[in-house]
Amino acid sequence: MTEAYASVEETMAYYGNDTNPGAHFTFNFNLVSSPTSAQDFDYLVHQWVDNVPEGKQSNWVVSNKLGSIFQLLTWEQN
Repeated sequence: MTEAYASVEETMAYYGNDTNPGAHFTFNFNLVSSPTSAQDFDYLVHQWVDNVPEGKQSNWVVSNKLGSIFQLLTWEQN
């Protein structure tokens, strides 16, 4: 498990590759930015899902406010 406030491209690097395996999943903070429209939400979801390496797990953080519990949704990639 990894955590980084970084671009999708940078975050995907934490999954590793065939030579250097990385995290099983990494926190995805894209939805914390509070998408304001269906198009924004669609863009953020596809930006992530379209880049997750095959066989790796998606992870969705929907809140990171102090004092609240992280709400995580996982989505197993096909």
